[in-house]
Amino acid sequence: MAGDTGYGFNRKEDERSYEAALAQGDIANAARLGLRNVEAKIAETRFVAARDLMEKIKAMLGTGGDATLRARAHLLSGKLSTLTGSLREAEAEVREAAAICGELGNEEITADALLTLGSIHAASNRLSEAKAAYDAALGFYASRPGYDSKRGEALTALGDYHMSLGHVDEAEVSYQAARGAYEASLGDPRSDIGRANVRLAMGELYASLARLTEAERMLYEALQLYRSHSVPLGEANALTASGDVYAVRDRFKEAADAYKQALAILRQVGVPEWEERVTRALSSPARAPRPRHPRRAPPLAAGSRRTAPRGPPRRARRRGARHTRPSPSDRPSASPARGR
Repeated sequence: MAGDTGYGFNRKEDERSYEAALAQGDIANAARLGLRNVEAKIAETRFVAARDLMEKIKAMLGTGGDATLRARAHLLSGKLSTLTGSLREAEAEVREAAAICGELGNEEITADALLTLGSIHAASNRLSEAKAAYDAALGFYASRPGYDSKRGEALTALGDYHMSLGHVDEAEVSYQAARGAYEASLGDPRSDIGRANVRLAMGELYASLARLTEAERMLYEALQLYRSHSVPLGEANALTASGDVYAVRDRFKEAADAYKQALAILRQVGVPEWEERVTRALSSPARAPRPRHPRRAPPLAAGSRRTAPRGPPRRARRRGARHTRPSPSDRPSASPARGR
């Protein structure tokens, strides 16, 4: 469908609906549709455009508008700030969303806020706080039906936490549980992005353990899912990780081909710091230090995420946001600290 971002959004249709609601003076519906448009822009890595629209929505809602919509706006604003590396601002926005939800008794958005807060803490290398937030979010998702996709997201983040500490056995257990959760939520395109993300994570884990056949299979499955849902940055991540595996297996032509494809995508999207690393690997696949990969794709569940910043610790890096080619003014000036 033309204009479909691959995360369940149809940009043109959503933009028309937003403008129509605005013209009719239907503020609540315009805000709801506007937040959906912000999610679509984040998915396309059009962060400047997403921020501009977010500020309009927050002004539209003011301090007395629908409280649930205000909470969602603060939460999505926090996710956006996380993805662009503004972690203090992100934490303030997410805590404001949590405070509103506490007054409303809205446990669903509170759990989403906790999951996002965990990503912020991970990006800031505050790993014990990240784990506490992930555990709290997971407690909510695991205790209620209908949250399989979000449970998968929380379990994947928990696996990242264990990987950041070198706890590979615990990481594998979390990732396997995440796979099971995502398989239970088939049909939602954003769940499919989560399925790709956890396969990418498992491929990287298996590669680190020299379980190269398993790594190659997981990365191939991740690549196919990213491609089928038009998630170019996720595709670049999977290609780069695959190139690493091919190089270790002395399959240097395949490694070079994978790096070339990844580099073409990164240049289109505009991620210069990752371009440099992949370029080094491409210059000599047999000897180059293995590049770290950009963020995985954010699962962006209805109202928000995903995913999140990444930075310092290896498994606390940010994940990639999907994208179509952003205009120069929409490209982030720098990658946030880390995150899956």
